Amino acid sequence: STAAENFEGEKLADPINADLVMENYKLAMGQLTVDLSNVADQDALAGREINIKGGAGHIVVILPSEVDSRVNAVVEGPGNISIGGEDFGGVENSQTWFHDTPGTGTVTINATLGVGEIEVRTS
Repeated sequence: STAAENFEGEKLADPINADLVMENYKLAMGQLTVDLSNVADQDALAGREINIKGGAGHIVVILPSEVDSRVNAVVEGPGNISIGGEDFGGVENSQTWFHDTPGTGTVTINATLGVGEIEVRTS
């Protein structure tokens, strides 16, 4: 019953401007999608650090295509990281990935999950 109490289902963070992008996103269990592709003022994401933390489940990060991004993804237990068109499975897995665009400035994403999958893609 404890797992059922912590299950949050599917959560979506889909901010339309940089002021609405939070510094921290959290998930106990379920799926959390942080979609930054609809941020109208994408240049304002440059220099920001966004932390996404989850217990168990699936974290999806959708990056804007016009902003340089650095992604630090960690699955502490068993799971998978899908990033840069590649899959990295196992236990205690970590990957760092850079998305280089013609734009300027870099947004940093720190995604950490206890068990499950972190999926990172661009719009």
